[in-house]
Amino acid sequence: SKNGKPYLAMTLADKTGSLDARVWEDAEALAAQFSEGDVVAISGRAHQFQNRLQLVVEHLVLVPVDDQELAEYLPTCGADVEGLYK
Repeated sequence: SKNGKPYLAMTLADKTGSLDARVWEDAEALAAQFSEGDVVAISGRAHQFQNRLQLVVEHLVLVPVDDQELAEYLPTCGADVEGLYK
């Protein structure tokens, strides 16, 4: 950041799309709580930054999910996947 404080830059995504997000407060402690690909629940404030929507995360918690539930969060293909292999 401009003042030299560490921050966390991430991309939040689900099957509907993705959104850039930033954590400005306690970024190092928060980053230690999750890994890339984890499912998280967040709250924060959305605003425009350089003509793009960005979320400033105020609260983040890890959400445990099993493999079956994980499909609810991942992008899907509108085509018949089995048919694509034929």
